[in-house]
Amino acid sequence: MDENKPVTQKQLSAALDSQKTEILDAVGGMLREALHDTETKLLKAFFQYQEIANIRLHKLTTDVSNVDTSSDLRLNNLEQRIVQIEKRIMMP
Repeated sequence: MDENKPVTQKQLSAALDSQKTEILDAVGGMLREALHDTETKLLKAFFQYQEIANIRLHKLTTDVSNVDTSSDLRLNNLEQRIVQIEKRIMMP
């Protein structure tokens, strides 16, 4: 194309539309890639948080289980003492 030759409005419009399409495609690709990277980072962060939460939950469950076992042992001990006291009271 001769640079000194005047262009028509139709030619200018076509050239601008072509450039506009190229720019939009490039920006769209960059945005898709950035969005994908952001999603990946978020998923990794949530996965790490989930692993930590699972560890804490497991520890808490274990602690509650230990407390429950300890409480059962204490209750059994108290029941035995009460039975012994009742036997003493009932025996003349």
